[in-house]
Amino acid sequence: FMQEALAVLDDEKFRKPDETNKEDLKPVLKGVWNGGVEYTIDSISGKFATEYTPEQTKEDKVLTDIHSILYWVDKTDPNGANPEKPEKDSQFKFWEYPVEQWRIENGFASTTIGELPTATDDIHKPEFKPTITITNPTSNINYAKNSKININTTQSSHFPLTKIDIFINDMFVGSSKVAPFSFSFIPSNLDNIKSKNKLKIIGYDNVFNMGEVEMDFNVNL
Repeated sequence: FMQEALAVLDDEKFRKPDETNKEDLKPVLKGVWNGGVEYTIDSISGKFATEYTPEQTKEDKVLTDIHSILYWVDKTDPNGANPEKPEKDSQFKFWEYPVEQWRIENGFASTTIGELPTATDDIHKPEFKPTITITNPTSNINYAKNSKININTTQSSHFPLTKIDIFINDMFVGSSKVAPFSFSFIPSNLDNIKSKNKLKIIGYDNVFNMGEVEMDFNVNL
C-alpha cells in the first residue's frame, strides 16, 4: 500500500524547526525542575554575577519553588508568559497535587526573593586584572630560527597570579604555572613560525581574573 501511495504523492520533507536560543527559554523548559526564577552568581564570592564575572565562576541558580510544569507553562503558548491562573487548566490539579506531596515528603522548602544575594561580585573588576609586561623577547632583534628564545615577564596582580598561557601567531604553545613564569621555545620547532610573529601572553590569578599582553618579534628564516 505504501509503495502505491508514495508513487503518486509529493515527496514532502519535514521542516527543520526554528533555532531556539536556550538562554531565552524558561528554566522549566531547560530541564530545571526546582524553580522558575533564575539568577546567576559568582561561585567564589557568592554574590550576583556581573559583566566582569568569568565564565568559569558563573553559576546559574533558581529560587526553590517546586511545582508541576503546568504552573510555569501555558500549554497553548509554552514560550509565552507564565499562566496568571494555572488552575484554569483542567489538568492542573491532577499534575500539581502529586508534585506538592512529593515536595513535602522530601523536605523541600521554598525560598523567597529576600534570600537572594544583596550585593554584586566585587572580586572580578577591570582594575583587578593581572598586568603582565614582556621583558624578553624584544622587537628590535632578529632571532635565528634555531636559537632558543626565552620568554621572560614581570607581573603585578591584586590577587596571586597562578598561570600564564603563551600563544605564538594565535597558536597555543604552552603554559607556565610557577613564578617567575618563564618559558622558552625554538622557532624552527613551530609549524606556524614566520618572519614577523605575534607573541601573546594571557595571565590568570587565583580567582580567574585575566589579563593579556601582545608584542611582535622577528625571526630570520
